[in-house]
Amino acid sequence: MAKLPEEFISRLKSANDIVDLFRLHADLKKRGRIYVCCCPFHAEKTPSCTIYPDDDPHFYCFGCHEGGDVITFVMKTENLTYMEAVRTLAQRCGMTVPSMSPQERQNSIQRDKCYEINRETANFYYGSLLRGEDKQGLQFLANHQIKPQTVKEFGIGYAPDDWHLLRNHLKQKGYSEQELVLSGVCRKNQNGAVYDTFRNRILFPVVDLRGNVTGFGGMEIHYQNPVFVHTEYSPAFQRGQLLFALHTAKNASAESLILAENYLCVLTIWQTGFKNVIAVPGNVILPSHAKLIAQHTKEVILISSGIPNQQILNLFSETGLSVKSVQTGNTADSADFIRKYGAEAFRTLVSQAGDARKTEIETIKNSLEDEQTKLQRSINMLTGIQNPLEREVYMTNTAKEMGISLDMLRVQVDSRLHHAIRNISAETRSLSKEELFGSPVNQKKITAGKQVLIYMIQNPQKCRTMEETITPQHFVTDFQRKLYQALCQVLPDCTELTASMLETFFSKPEFLQVKSFLQDNKEFSVSPEALNDCISALTG
Repeated sequence: MAKLPEEFISRLKSANDIVDLFRLHADLKKRGRIYVCCCPFHAEKTPSCTIYPDDDPHFYCFGCHEGGDVITFVMKTENLTYMEAVRTLAQRCGMTVPSMSPQERQNSIQRDKCYEINRETANFYYGSLLRGEDKQGLQFLANHQIKPQTVKEFGIGYAPDDWHLLRNHLKQKGYSEQELVLSGVCRKNQNGAVYDTFRNRILFPVVDLRGNVTGFGGMEIHYQNPVFVHTEYSPAFQRGQLLFALHTAKNASAESLILAENYLCVLTIWQTGFKNVIAVPGNVILPSHAKLIAQHTKEVILISSGIPNQQILNLFSETGLSVKSVQTGNTADSADFIRKYGAEAFRTLVSQAGDARKTEIETIKNSLEDEQTKLQRSINMLTGIQNPLEREVYMTNTAKEMGISLDMLRVQVDSRLHHAIRNISAETRSLSKEELFGSPVNQKKITAGKQVLIYMIQNPQKCRTMEETITPQHFVTDFQRKLYQALCQVLPDCTELTASMLETFFSKPEFLQVKSFLQDNKEFSVSPEALNDCISALTG
């Protein structure tokens, strides 16, 4: 990246008061020549973040150790790259950013072009919903009790069942097919023909904090349960760095954010009066999502039909977020609950939301199961808590609720943890044994499967192509099948894979095996030619 002149950076920082920017995100208290506040980057009740406005203005949090200058602050609060933060600050104070390197300029042009195409696409599908001849989209929203005001607020659209309607419209507007594919609103098949990504779907524009339409989630209207297709990874759309409806929720006067199950649930909950509702793009909550949520609230309320996933609770716990849960019982999701029981019943449910893990403890205690089953479920829950201090707190709560000895419960949990660690080596040995003593065909497929997985990890942009050719059933081992499915969920939306992105898909022993797989094969490479042979071996 070309280095910007130091004189320009100095003037940019001077023209943007770090105190004024902090006031947009936190309540400041002046103490002498400095300011303090509760950190906007992690949940806390007492101020640990200090702003130093004099000489070289900067901030530092003694709690989470985040720190930096005004550029760093904008990068973190608005989830921007360095150059995006610089351009944002320059625009704020009327300065012109010096010329960028050719590559930076190209990246910026491509991203802006994607924003432009996405906005035109959003307008086109919004018009298609309201004024198009095909009324299935309007009927679907009416059946789900989505109000016109809500449709307008979120810019909801409808993509008719046509392969080239949007493509032809955008080409008439002067956009090339290459630009349409780059933005993700169109795709290209193996023969080179370009077609619309979304067909016969309700369109939910995913908008960033600056109001840019980054991409879309498309919901199939003919299935009883929500089935979504998303914009693929593009210069504008990186699913792990985005939250649906955050641009509206961040302005809500609420102390928490409600994390709904999907986009339709967001709209339905929003209509009940909760403007602080969001959803993750797709069905996978990544560590980056948890960090992004933690930048805007100290508390998150999870909506689910059952007990929240332990790995998800761990993700939020690592960011310092307080997690409450609302369980909608035997309904499909919160939208279904509201349609059946009404907005007031849902508001009551949210008002009674309790600590997620305490709620699970109480659910186990009040179940009709025998005492031994309750104890085993409690031990399973406690074993899944990663943070040792947090685990100790909930062990104390569990012992009190269940009326059992804390020391006895601690012995049981520690034993289960040690057993899980021992299982890691046992599972690894089992896999090696399968490789060693399996049939020659299985040995060949195991090796081929391993190389396909490595290639996917190193080439995430090729993941969609893999899904068109390979199914999980083509892999021989359960571990490879599960890892393949996890990669297909995560990889299309990231440029670099980390082990933590896969944590929610695996049990603790399995996850440690995943980490070992990634580490052991970090330096291993697979050529496109070798990949073709591996695919043939798997599918043949």
